[in-house]
Amino acid sequence: MSEPLSFDLAEALKVAFAAADSATQALEARFRPEDAGALNVRSKSHGALVTDADMASDKAITEVIRNSTVGGAIYSEESNAPDDSTDLTWLIDPLCGTTPYSTGLAQWGINIALERGSELEFGVVTLPPSRELLTGVKGRGASRNGRPLVASEPPGDLADIAIAVELDGGPARAALASTLEWTAQLGQVYSFVSAAFPLGQILLGRLHGAVYHQIDVVHFAAAAAVAYELGIKVTDGNGDPIDWAARSDLDRLVFAWPRTHAALLELMAED
Repeated sequence: MSEPLSFDLAEALKVAFAAADSATQALEARFRPEDAGALNVRSKSHGALVTDADMASDKAITEVIRNSTVGGAIYSEESNAPDDSTDLTWLIDPLCGTTPYSTGLAQWGINIALERGSELEFGVVTLPPSRELLTGVKGRGASRNGRPLVASEPPGDLADIAIAVELDGGPARAALASTLEWTAQLGQVYSFVSAAFPLGQILLGRLHGAVYHQIDVVHFAAAAAVAYELGIKVTDGNGDPIDWAARSDLDRLVFAWPRTHAALLELMAED
């Protein structure tokens, strides 16, 4: 295991913002093209799409990181670059919401987080269609477009509200379908085929919570870093903390404001 090295937080944040800006430019330049075929939409696996926009965004982010003095391993949705000389790891989803992006829907964003050891130092979630940049820095609060982010849990009980519920595609969806009886107790269910967009809405106090099945940390680490600073709960399906060093899909993620989070855990435990 590598020894902890000196860490320049301010410089790392500059790198994250520069990477997010570069990725935003790459994605906006390709969003809603006149010729839909220009995106070169293809399948990585059943239910998992990738486009040239994903790859362009990934390249934009990783080039900024590699050209910086911060360093760190890269663990991205689209690429990996191990680095045993440092305890820093960038957790990246260069286009979170490929399916809606590919059809012209605005339910997508970019996730960039920096993990040090097994803890998140900060997270940056950018939602280009709505021009919102959300940032959370460990112990230093959260911001929206550079200003302090103040948000609170929306009113309403589970029977009257909507919760975002997402299942991974393919066999996982079929296997998990029988575990979703608890959703019948919800007022409504959203499915955005994205993590950045709905989690961003939770951070902004516009949505109560979300439950994801079979999800990798790159999809929600950045939002979690912001959530921690706002008091939003981010746990597995048992209510236990997330293991940020894990590099495998989480069976169930519960990401919600405190009252809603407690109610969701109780409801799912009865299922």
